[in-house]
Amino acid sequence: MNQNDGHPGRNSLASPEGMGNIAMPYRFAHWLVLMLIVLTVPAFWRSYLSDLSSSRIELHVHGVTASIWMALLAIQSWSIHSHHRRLHRILGKASFVLFPFFLVGFGLVEVSWARNLIDGTSEFHNEYGARFGAIDLVAFFGTAYFYYQALRTRRNVELHAGYMIVTVVFLIGPVVQRLLPLVLDMVTGSQVEWSMSNHVRFGIVFTLLLLWAVGHWSAGNTRPLRDAALLTSGQLLLWETLGVWSWWTSVYTGLGAGNPLAIGTVAFLFGIALILAGWREELFGRRGGTGTTA
Repeated sequence: MNQNDGHPGRNSLASPEGMGNIAMPYRFAHWLVLMLIVLTVPAFWRSYLSDLSSSRIELHVHGVTASIWMALLAIQSWSIHSHHRRLHRILGKASFVLFPFFLVGFGLVEVSWARNLIDGTSEFHNEYGARFGAIDLVAFFGTAYFYYQALRTRRNVELHAGYMIVTVVFLIGPVVQRLLPLVLDMVTGSQVEWSMSNHVRFGIVFTLLLLWAVGHWSAGNTRPLRDAALLTSGQLLLWETLGVWSWWTSVYTGLGAGNPLAIGTVAFLFGIALILAGWREELFGRRGGTGTTA
């Protein structure tokens, strides 16, 4: 496994623009992302897609931006493995425009959970709203961290590709936890029913196992996968701790009282700042590891 996470030197891996004959990592990543896109439809059909008019605008923003981001990531991964480097570069630049909106979607989901908790929309939101708010906080800052790292390690193929791929890691659990009841109903004839907490735990554990499997079959630097596993484990920890603490519920409901437009604007500006910071580090040479095998 590659362990050199320092700054690139003479033997650093080339960027996708000039990689020559370097073997690209994660060659099947676009198929995994496409599978995630397909599974999103049945996963969210009952709770969202079948009745779009009754959902808050915050969920629409998140749904649209997350869908476009997954599609962009799948095409970008396919393009570089298919030697369409010009298309890959174009999509990379397009991600600069999309990513701040992607972050806005994550931020507005936080607002939506908090507003439903304040309004007492349902027993479900009363019981689980603050817990989802806790783990979605990790999703917001974790996704921002991954994209920032993808930019600053742009000239290191293994790290750049890995960090770009894990920008969707926090979308896996929500899909899996919604598919689980459908699978249980088919397998057991509706005789087994798990609590929402168990659905969430299963989604997180499934994500961790998937990260392990991808890392196990990857020959390159798996630091992005390790980072993703660490933050995903943090979600499970917060679900069991912070999410059930009363003081967090009090703090979190304050977010729901805020102006969604103002919160979305802050998330948007935060995304732009990350892009500028990550690109500046890449330009001035403070980049990620070399990818040299230890």
